[in-house]
Amino acid sequence: MKIDHVWVLPGDLDDLVERVHPLANYDAYESEEEAEANAPAFDLNNPEHCIALKDRLWDLSC
Repeated sequence: MKIDHVWVLPGDLDDLVERVHPLANYDAYESEEEAEANAPAFDLNNPEHCIALKDRLWDLSC
């Protein structure tokens, strides 16, 4: 199965982004907590952020 789109209710977006941390750079920090704390805020209107979210969800499903 291939994921082409992710549909999230507006009220659930913050929870989804918090759980999957699509913008966290885990290689740049010593711990997951540090990487997640330093991740930029997710912007639904930024196509690069949406691609990162899709890619992260894909990585988690494999």
